[in-house]
Formats: sequence, structure tokens, C-alpha cells
Amino acid sequence: MHARTGVAFIGLLPSRLPVPRDFKRYPRKNLHLTHPSNAIAKGRIVATLSSFALIGASIHFGTSAWKWHSDFYEWIDAKPMQMTVDLTTPTTHSAPFKQTCVMAHGQSIYVALDDTDMTDENIGEYFAGLKGTVTIRDLTGIEVLTKPFDAD
Repeated sequence: MHARTGVAFIGLLPSRLPVPRDFKRYPRKNLHLTHPSNAIAKGRIVATLSSFALIGASIHFGTSAWKWHSDFYEWIDAKPMQMTVDLTTPTTHSAPFKQTCVMAHGQSIYVALDDTDMTDENIGEYFAGLKGTVTIRDLTGIEVLTKPFDAD
């Protein structure tokens, strides 16, 4: 407090305490080198961005896996060609082939018999002497593949 006027000048007078030893008189631009909280903030920013990137990748790969899984089982259940043939007489049979899978893979030809007496032991009797070829042609009629088969 001022002796003549009675006004208090709190905080305006210099302190008589000594200067702390860790006080450095560097320009303000070098202050970030000694301040550890900037490193923590940068670490949190990097961790947050990494977390968002990983969450985004997880969502992308999860939806892709779900789509491929459902597509795969549609391809398994699909019947790209189906026809009824009489194998007792030699004839030529043809059917249109509908491509159901977008990926390259092998195709199989299955024979389904509607005979309740057929078992694993007597299945060879049904196909004894059966011979033939399977020919695949493109839309223009050009032969793409020919495979012979012989049941004996």
C-alpha cells in the first residue's frame, strides 16, 4: 500500500524472491523444445487418426467379406445348366450355359438319378458301358473344350 495515498499496488512491484533455477531466458520460439505436453498431444492425435483408419478398414473388409460370403453361397446353389437326358440311346444333347460366377474356376457335371433302388454298391451297374464326350462351345459355335469320359 502506498504510504501517502493509501492505494494498494498488488502485483506491480517486483518480487524479492530469487529467480528459480529451472527458469530459462530463451526466446519464445524455442519453448516447444522443453515443453513435454506437445509430445503427448501429438501422440494422442496420431493414436486417434490411427484408430479411425483401423475402424474404417475394419468396416470395409467386414462388408466385403459379407458380400463375398453371400455371393459364394449363391454360386454354390446356382445351376448354370440343367437338362433331362435319356442315356439309353446315343444322341447329342445341348443346353445353354448361364455364367453365375464372376471368378474363374473349374466346372463339374453331375448326374442325378431318380431311382430309389440305387446304392453306393450298385451305382457302377447304372453307368456300365457309358461312353461319350462333353464339348463346350462359345456363343459363335466355336469349340472351346472337349473332354471324353468312359464309365468303365
